[in-house]
Amino acid sequence: MTTQTLGNLLYRLVTRASDALFNQGELAQLTYEAFFGVANNVGANDAESIEVSFPIGYRPDKTSILGTRKYTKHEVFPTKQDTERDRKSGHVARAPASC
Repeated sequence: MTTQTLGNLLYRLVTRASDALFNQGELAQLTYEAFFGVANNVGANDAESIEVSFPIGYRPDKTSILGTRKYTKHEVFPTKQDTERDRKSGHVARAPASC
């Protein structure tokens, strides 16, 4: 059994915080890699729109209720010119109102 001292408490707090930061960084990297994997697949596809499904709730049997939305490639992957124009005008990208 470990004695509850200030040193032990600080050690546990720092260790948990360090673990949490590592996990957060790992998830951020996985998200980044997943986005660019999808971006490459979508870019290689000839379709002009992308259908995205996302969970919006759960049924009583614990299965997901999915919502879907169609985006044009231009909405999801704006061109460099669009990004520059928005940056210069001070426009801030926001989630669509329907989300």
